[in-house]
Amino acid sequence: MGDILDDLTLEDVENAYEEKITKKSSYNVNQNGYQSNIQQLQLFCEFPKRSNVLKFSLVKIGNDERYDIRNWYDNGEKPGKGITLTYEEIVKLRDSMQEFDFNTKLFKVRGSYSGDTVSAIIYDRICVLNEFNLRGVKWNKEVSIVDWGYGKKIDFRKWAADYSICGKGVVVSFAEAEEIIDCIWSL
Repeated sequence: MGDILDDLTLEDVENAYEEKITKKSSYNVNQNGYQSNIQQLQLFCEFPKRSNVLKFSLVKIGNDERYDIRNWYDNGEKPGKGITLTYEEIVKLRDSMQEFDFNTKLFKVRGSYSGDTVSAIIYDRICVLNEFNLRGVKWNKEVSIVDWGYGKKIDFRKWAADYSICGKGVVVSFAEAEEIIDCIWSL
């Protein structure tokens, strides 16, 4: 059956919201013909002082437990853009971020992205969490420094290896990234 979580998109999560089962973060997800349920099992940290609420939590989708970094709207009730991570990816992230200097101001440009309505400058890559091929395209699930037009931020996202295509992801401030890493160390 393949890994249902690798291709989970914002639309899948939004559709799940429409079929909400309980008020406590449980949603039905229908993706690629497979019916699943997403449920928040444990909240590690959240950042409610944004226009949305950024949450780092453990979720269960189908029979798989994953870590989830996601924006939530409507006072933290409606899921938005985000990314799910395996335990192995969390360990890679923790180890890579331990060596990252959040105070540096010097970043090397790696590439750029120009979509229909947005563009970005991709700076240093902090780590590649996973590599995979999908429909003949090599993809990296990575953590990078990216500027989407509102300053350099930490970007968790799936990118085509040449940065010509990007998937869904989430952008966090340096301070938020530091707090997420602190949460990861407490796991």
